[in-house]
Order: sequence, then structure tokens, then C-alpha cells
Amino acid sequence: MKRSSAKLLRYALILTILILLPLLTTEYQRNVLTFFFIYATLALSYDILGGQMGYMNLGHGVFYGLGAYMFAILSEELLVLEHPLTVAALSFLASGFIVGGFGWLISFPFFRLRGFYFAVATLGFISLVNLVVSSAELSWLTGGFTGISMPLSISLFSNVTNSYYLALTVFLVSTLILSKIINSKLGLALTSIREDEDAAESSGVDTTRYKRLAIFLSALLAGYAGASYMWFQTHTNPRFVFSLDIAFLPITMALLGGTGTVLGPIVGAVIFTIVYQMLLTNIPAFTKLVIGSVLLCIGLAAPQGIVGVAKKISRKRALKT
Repeated sequence: MKRSSAKLLRYALILTILILLPLLTTEYQRNVLTFFFIYATLALSYDILGGQMGYMNLGHGVFYGLGAYMFAILSEELLVLEHPLTVAALSFLASGFIVGGFGWLISFPFFRLRGFYFAVATLGFISLVNLVVSSAELSWLTGGFTGISMPLSISLFSNVTNSYYLALTVFLVSTLILSKIINSKLGLALTSIREDEDAAESSGVDTTRYKRLAIFLSALLAGYAGASYMWFQTHTNPRFVFSLDIAFLPITMALLGGTGTVLGPIVGAVIFTIVYQMLLTNIPAFTKLVIGSVLLCIGLAAPQGIVGVAKKISRKRALKT
């Protein structure tokens, strides 16, 4: 009882600090924190499929980009309501579920593949979506190569502080969802699929149903991460949200921190955000090279990630004592 009360108190303290941070930080620091929450949400959303289920989705960034685009498109279409904040709220909520539904639909062809073939197919899907969104035929809807912007009447409300609280809310909800998944029947099913899908299926686990539910939730949270980014930046284009940089971003953070845990993707996002901002400020030309080298070293030296290494050291110390 005391332990659970202490845990609740600790969580309440952390939440209070996060809520008060905008009052104690500069605009630049709030910008960095907002990016961290968006990156962390993206890493957490990837971990549902990549960490819990063991399916490396190299095309996970598609959901992020679609979330950004869907938010902007729906905001434009719903402006007939003439209440900007109502339009923004409805568009934001709907964008995540639309992206989640899209993830569920593409599960039908993609889950016919496994392992390396699944990873390669999903990576190719990014280029396909990039071409479609950039096409001249859809430029009336997506803006083509130029990109898409939030309606002016809505973007007027998009300041740094509002973006911070929106990204924070999405991050906290994503953290809660992933923790609930891990400690649920769904989490047990996903773990059994990761360890041996054929054995899980022969044991009576409805692998198809659980895999489709997993990709729906993964796409849903990634869609909200993209929508949060769109609210924050108010403009984007296919070259950014459907690029290979975004494709490898969630994988980099999840592997860096450690997949299969709630803490791992968050730790990975913290380190990535700090290093990325430092590199952009000091040596922008070598940003990708340095990040790639760090990821390679982590992959070779500690494939279980930073959190995995910390747990391993902790277990060794416990055995010695």
C-alpha cells in the first residue's frame, strides 16, 4: 500500500513539474521540449509493433506524415463550422482515428509477410505514399511538392505554449496506452507472437486479430504525433514527413533506449533530442553521420538498448549481493 502511494505521489510530482515547465523555461527550451514529446510519442507508437510484437515496421513514419496531412486537410474542410478551436479539436481527434483505420487496412496485404520481407515492403511504402501525396493530380488537396499549411484562422492559436501542452498530453496518453498494453492480454499475445508466431497460433492465439489491433494502435498514436507536429509547425511538405529521415527516426530512438519497454523509447527520445539539437547548433553538416555512427555502435555493443543494459547490470549486482 505504501509502495503504491509513493508511486502515485512520484507520478503526481512529475506531472506537476511538466505542467509548470512553460512558466520556468525560455521559448527555445519550450520548442525543444515540444519536439521531445512529439519524438517520444512517435517512438512509443513504434514500440507497439516493433518492440512488443517484433515486427520491424520501417514504414512507420508514413503514419506520422499522414497524421500531419489529415489534420491540415480536415481543418480546411471543416472551416464551414466557423469556430476555429472547435474545428481544430474535431480535426485533431479525427485525424488519429483515420490514420489508425488506414493502418488497419494496410495490415491485410502487409501481414502476409514476415521478418525481412515485411520490413522491406513497409520501407518501400514510404516512397509510394510520398509519390502519391506529391503528385500533381492531388495537389488541389495535398499541395503537391509545395506542401500543406494549417488554415490561418486556426494557426493563429498555435503558439509555442499551446503546442507544448498538446504534445505533452498526447505523450502522456501514449505512455499510458503502452503501459496498459504491456500489462494486458494483448501484451501477452504480442509477446507470444514476437517469440514464436507459429507456436502462438498453434496454441490458440488469434494472431491475425492481435496483429491488426496492434497496427491500428501503433498507427493511431503515430498519427497523433504527426498532428501535434502539424499544430506546432503549421506547415509541412512530403520531402520532410515522408522522408527516410523520418522513417528511421522512431526506430533509432526505440533501439537506442531499448525496445519492449515503456521507458526505453522515452530514454531514446531524450538522448536523441539532446544530441540532435546540439549537433544542429554546432555541426549541422555532420548531424546524420554522427547519429548514424552512434546508432551503429549501440547496435553492435548493446543491442538491447540503454535500458536493457541498465537492467542487466542491476540484475548482476542483485545476484552478487
